[in-house]
Amino acid sequence: MTNEHSRQFLLCLEPLGEQVAMEPHVAYEIVTSGDDTGIVEMILQHDKVIVYGWNGSDSVVFRDGKRVAGIDPPER
Repeated sequence: MTNEHSRQFLLCLEPLGEQVAMEPHVAYEIVTSGDDTGIVEMILQHDKVIVYGWNGSDSVVFRDGKRVAGIDPPER
């Protein structure tokens, strides 16, 4: 996901409410995994993106290959 705007956007990972300030014109990767399969829901608002994983999933956000938010998923 890339913030194509000229200002920061807020990325919110739910249900924990962890937030990442997405810098303008920078790409971020969101990886969601869990024991079961599911669907990631993204809600786009005028100044933020809210990401919801499925029950039992964990999401991690990367910038330039480095983790910037999210819980380290357990070894599977």
